[in-house]
Amino acid sequence: MIITFTPNPSLDRTVTLNAPLAPGGVHRIEIDQLQPGGKGINVAFGLQRAGLDTLAIFQAAQGDPLLDLVAEAGLPVRTSPISGRVRTNITLLDSEATTKINEPGEKLSADEIAGVEAALLNAVGSGDTVMLSGSLAPGFEVREYAKLVRKIRHVGAWVGVDTSEAPLLALARELREDESAAPNFLKPNAEELGQLTGRDGRDLEAAAGRGDFAGLRE
Repeated sequence: MIITFTPNPSLDRTVTLNAPLAPGGVHRIEIDQLQPGGKGINVAFGLQRAGLDTLAIFQAAQGDPLLDLVAEAGLPVRTSPISGRVRTNITLLDSEATTKINEPGEKLSADEIAGVEAALLNAVGSGDTVMLSGSLAPGFEVREYAKLVRKIRHVGAWVGVDTSEAPLLALARELREDESAAPNFLKPNAEELGQLTGRDGRDLEAAAGRGDFAGLRE
């Protein structure tokens, strides 16, 4: 079983405009799409399309539109209830550019965090693969991923992490001091490698394209 955990799920609204975006102007919408989102949920959809056994775990209030969307798609999920709504991320598409506007998400209470952690940990068994993905909803400790990695590895499951910014840096700090916080797999892109190394991610990517990986080994 491949289990994904999305601690900051979203409704992803993609709006296609009839003309280039002009600040202060009036625009017409040509296409308006609403899809379930959040990195872990997206990973689970990819696994489902590949015919693999998967389960997506996240938090959502009863009746949240996100639950209807994943149900319509037939994605196996396990959720934990919260009082607030799932955030909405907006992508504006025009003929010249893509503009993204992301909400941070509503702050979770300690009980809500404990609930979604329990939903995850109760689903994980020895031999499972777990992917912890995306940003953390407000209310989570910045070291949440390090905490979860320890608990998941303790039950004999394989665990990967795909995150960025403060949660990624917090994980890096803890795994330097304690190997039990080290995931089996870490998926940084060029920008995230820059965050980890204190370098410009674009420079690292350009150097890697030339076959120069010295900046990543230092």
